[in-house]
Amino acid sequence: VGRDIVKKLGRSPIAAVIVAARLGAKRDIKDWENIAELDMLSDNRATLWWSYKQFTPDIRRCFEYYNIFSKGIALEKGDVLRLWTAQGFVKTNGNEDMEAVAESYFQELLSFSFLKHEEDHWGGDDFYRIHDMLHCLVDHITGSDYFRIEYARKDKEEGHKPDVPPDVRHLFFQNYDAEWINHVIRGKDNLRALIIYSVKKDTPVEEKVIESICKMLPKLRVLAVAFGVQISKPEMFSFPESISRLKRLCYLAFKADYSSEVICPSAFAELWHIRMLSFGHALVCNIGRLTSLQEMAEFRVMDKAGYELHQLGGLDKLRGTLAIVCLDNVNSQDEAVKANLSVKKGLRKLTLKWQFYELSQVVQPDHVLESLCPPMKLQELEIYNYNASAYPSWMENREKGGPKDLKHLMLRRFGQQGPPPQFVEAFPRLRVLHLRRCSWDALPG
Repeated sequence: VGRDIVKKLGRSPIAAVIVAARLGAKRDIKDWENIAELDMLSDNRATLWWSYKQFTPDIRRCFEYYNIFSKGIALEKGDVLRLWTAQGFVKTNGNEDMEAVAESYFQELLSFSFLKHEEDHWGGDDFYRIHDMLHCLVDHITGSDYFRIEYARKDKEEGHKPDVPPDVRHLFFQNYDAEWINHVIRGKDNLRALIIYSVKKDTPVEEKVIESICKMLPKLRVLAVAFGVQISKPEMFSFPESISRLKRLCYLAFKADYSSEVICPSAFAELWHIRMLSFGHALVCNIGRLTSLQEMAEFRVMDKAGYELHQLGGLDKLRGTLAIVCLDNVNSQDEAVKANLSVKKGLRKLTLKWQFYELSQVVQPDHVLESLCPPMKLQELEIYNYNASAYPSWMENREKGGPKDLKHLMLRRFGQQGPPPQFVEAFPRLRVLHLRRCSWDALPG
């Protein structure tokens, strides 16, 4: 039966891979025979369409979202899941975790070869793209809801103008061009997503462009600037007060590099629905104003107003993964207490990092770590560059709170010689312990 199917498929590798994935899920020979009798197997596009129709409507809708991006673009899985969630494509029943449901959608697309894993230029391992033939398929499916502007400035100057549908809901710009963006978005007040993929290294993102977006596109749920390439200019960017007009905004991406600083004005407090932020490696001022925030990859503590550790205090809806770095800059134990980590029940992975364990800090690291007791349901904990001989009570005593469900613990560069922490009692479900460059006189027990 398999040979008959291969003959019908001809020489199309993508069709063969996708049909093979479907066959792999079938254990009854009758199912194979039924597939072998399908006339559409000799038509590559019809074969892909047949496999696509096997998905549930919710998964099909999520897959169609790839149409907003240009062919060949590899996307980080986390970015894709955030886009699906922000657009309301992920459906849950009762107490289901939305993040887990989105992950299940992604894994189903991957298992049936509708997504292909691809290593990015920096050696990352969580990037995926779709085959060009599948991209052509979704082009025919999605109609006028999605539109891409892929050409460079020179094409525009030669008189090429995009015929953007007036009812477009999801708009993609391959490159940042202030004048062009302002021109295209005018009158597109039904737009739900605006994604600007790349910003050239020497091109500053202008505040007036973001202000125009905020004023013209009040129904945006997704605003992503430099979605694929991080911004290097300007070194300091302040969002305009008009950001408050984006009442429906769920996901804001403004990916900047380490040299950049992003300022959140008081108007951010009026973004009731914003749940996900992606600011790359930029410093973010006054993040504490976003009390509905659910996802933030990294928080860098600084010794200046707006960047204190207590900014995390009111962000009780945070979930998933959080890294808190530069803990050397904590100015008081009370500041660490006010971060309220223990009440952030949605966190599953937490990283705590001092920059230099050999330098003295304003507050002793053991006082800081004692006050940063993780939530009980935390699964993974990583601690870097800890320079103290005392360990927090929540790490050594089961009765003192702490993450009793912890399964993975990494301790790296614990510089003080002496006895190690004794966390067997505190973490009874620990399965993986990773130690590196620790100066103890024995192993933890």
